[in-house]
Amino acid sequence: MDSVYSFSLKNQAASSNYKFYIQLRHSTSYAYSNIYFFLTTQPPSGEARYDTIECQLADRFGNWYGKGMGRLRENRYLIRNPMTLNDTGTYVISLEQAMRDTLLPGLSDIGIRLELIK
Repeated sequence: MDSVYSFSLKNQAASSNYKFYIQLRHSTSYAYSNIYFFLTTQPPSGEARYDTIECQLADRFGNWYGKGMGRLRENRYLIRNPMTLNDTGTYVISLEQAMRDTLLPGLSDIGIRLELIK
């Protein structure tokens, strides 16, 4: 909860469109069926955008979503399609877990993925 994960990306072409994903890896010992994040997108122009994102990790019966073998599961969540980057320069995308617990045992990796839409 005290950590904010920030990812920097350089946009070299104005008005570029991307599919924006959050990628998450967790074990089946994770205590919840979902996770919430605070998402901040900071463009070079300085006007940040704030969102709260929920990612469902399991269905209502406790069956885990995602790919994996054994106790490890990996999921990809489409957040924005398209995500338009209007300015050239460096964008900063930050993720902070927004659950009530300070520690989330079983959560192992988080990342973002941007796919250019041609």
